[in-house]
This record gives sequence, structure tokens and C-alpha cells, in this order.
Amino acid sequence: MLIAAIPSIFVGSFISPWLPERVYKLVIGLILIFLGVQLIVKLYRQPKAGHQSRFSPEAASVLYGIMGGLMVGIAGLSGGGPITTGLLLLGASMAAASATSAYVLVGMSVVGALLHISGGSIDWHAAGGLIAGSLVGAFLAPPIVLWMTAKPARARIVKLFMGVFIIVMGLRTAL
Repeated sequence: MLIAAIPSIFVGSFISPWLPERVYKLVIGLILIFLGVQLIVKLYRQPKAGHQSRFSPEAASVLYGIMGGLMVGIAGLSGGGPITTGLLLLGASMAAASATSAYVLVGMSVVGALLHISGGSIDWHAAGGLIAGSLVGAFLAPPIVLWMTAKPARARIVKLFMGVFIIVMGLRTAL
């Protein structure tokens, strides 16, 4: 995912000045809605025997990496929505998806931050508080996720919440 995301960050940062804000908000919102619906559907639909996915897991992870990278490059978003949701859709446990997405997000964030710093478009006052809050969340989230997903019933609830949350984020972004 990270290997696919990095070139996408560059592409997104180069095209972002020419994209109207309304267009990229709509595209990002629709991507998030699509991923959230996919996650919820996967929770309730049992795979049919012998059913082959349209994409191999490797191709799907590249696609999710590209989506995450474009979100970072175009809009300066974390890209975590497509990365974490993609990992869950690929069958990762909640704990594995959380840990793997943290790894991928660090790489994407470094590249995205460097590209956006060079553009001079960072609101440093907002960044300080957001970084501090993110660090606290990064320390608190892993044990909470492990506890919440220790039982399969709770893991399903967390995935359902994630799907709904991603859809709401998509609607808020697109509208």
C-alpha cells in the first residue's frame, strides 16, 4: 500500500492546484461513502462458495494505497480511511488493520508534509494542536482497539461503527 501511495501523493499534490475545491471534496466524499458501504456489506454478506474476488489481494491493496495517496496529495487528508478500510476489506483483523495503517500513514504523512511544506500552505497554529491530539490518540488507541476487538461480537460492532463513521465522513465531505 505504501509503495502505491507515495507516487499517488506526488500526482495528487501536482494536480491539486488546478482542481476546484468542490470537485475534490465530492470525489473524496464519494470514495469514503463507497468504502464505508463496502465494509458494512462485507460484515453481513457471507461469501459464496468458490466466489472469486474481482481483484487479487495484491491488486486491491495497490488500489487502496492509490486512493489513500491521492487523498494526502490532493486534500492534505491523512489517507487513513481508504487504508484502514481496505485492510479490513482484505480480511485483516481490526488490530492488524490499525497497526498496519499506522505504518502506512507515517510514510504517507512524511511525504505529504514535505510536499505541502514546500507549497507554504500549512496552518501552523492548527497543526500544533492536531499533532498533540494525534499523539495522545496514537498512544491510547492500540490498547483500546485490542480490548474492543478481543471478542468477535465486539469486533463486528467496531467494524460496523467504522463503516458508518466513514460514510458520515464521506457525506460531510461531499455535501
